[in-house]
Amino acid sequence: MEGVVEKARGDDVHVLSDSEEVDGNAREAILDLSLGWQVPAALRVIVQLNVPHILATHATAPNWCMSAQEILQHVSDAPRPNAVNLERLLRLLTCKAVFAEHIERVASDDDNAGVVRRFALTPMSRVLLPDHPRGTFRGMILHMTLGPEYAAALQHLGASVLNSDQPFAKAHGINQFDYMQAHPEFLTEFQNAFRAFTPRFATTMLSKYQGFEGLHTLVDVGGSSGMILSHIVQKYPHIRGINFDLPEVVAENPSFPGVEHVGGDMFESVPGGCDAIFMKGILHDWDDEHCLRVLQNCYAALPNGGKLIMIDLIMPVETPSNINYIFQIDFNMLFHCANGRERSKAELNALIKQAGFATFDVVGDAGLGYSAMEAFK
Repeated sequence: MEGVVEKARGDDVHVLSDSEEVDGNAREAILDLSLGWQVPAALRVIVQLNVPHILATHATAPNWCMSAQEILQHVSDAPRPNAVNLERLLRLLTCKAVFAEHIERVASDDDNAGVVRRFALTPMSRVLLPDHPRGTFRGMILHMTLGPEYAAALQHLGASVLNSDQPFAKAHGINQFDYMQAHPEFLTEFQNAFRAFTPRFATTMLSKYQGFEGLHTLVDVGGSSGMILSHIVQKYPHIRGINFDLPEVVAENPSFPGVEHVGGDMFESVPGGCDAIFMKGILHDWDDEHCLRVLQNCYAALPNGGKLIMIDLIMPVETPSNINYIFQIDFNMLFHCANGRERSKAELNALIKQAGFATFDVVGDAGLGYSAMEAFK
């Protein structure tokens, strides 16, 4: 009977008696999952070669497309260019709608020789353009998609289960954030990667969450470049914004009207003199002990009645099959953060209350899968 587990004769192995069709579909699905690395690998090379930018600047009317050979003419540092191999990468990505294919047939006795294949940008590849007006995802691809630092960490993923090791630290000897301090180019790459998310996220968040009204001074803890805070202050110009992050981070930050950059360590203290503190995607980077230390410092910095605003993902109790974004982010925390993880509402509530806050509530949707949470002192 399909789906029934039966015990095999003579041993303790359980055999699942699926029909041939179900078994075949399962094998195809598993194979598809096992080959999932191929598209990201191709995508990374395409971005490294600046293919989207080449198409945007050199393709001509009427179809605005180029062949692999034509693209390679604009790629520097290619001593032995191979248009056939580039075309293979482009066709794989075309299957995923990253590019669009245009075929021109020419007279030939050979079907393959009689085809000139050209490629054009699609909405997906356009977000990889370095000068995209809404922010480029180019940095995200170069940083997260099989980059050497993270690829090395993935080799130690099993050690996180067997030995409770942290994969990134196992690969590099130190945690990710200490690694950034020792390797400024990796820090810059990290900042560039996540900068692409900020404009859209900030716009969506501000359209859904109204909790900044009435505030006077807002500290963004772990605010990186200060871009999210700048969007908040732009909508609420009466707010004085303080962007708080590590000294080496804020030292390179651009200036924004109404935003003051302050360097420091959130595990030591958080700037006071504010009536509210904002944190977006900070707690999931750390274990409970470090999270509690940050929350206690936030509590100490706030006046009585002061508000902590957290924008974060909330891990659902059940595991839905149609929502994988939060679990992908949680996986990222597993392999490259210092025991960081996404947390449930109950887990967040426990940390907040342990830090001393009187109340904690999930007040609404912040957009793009994130929730808006508030805690009052």
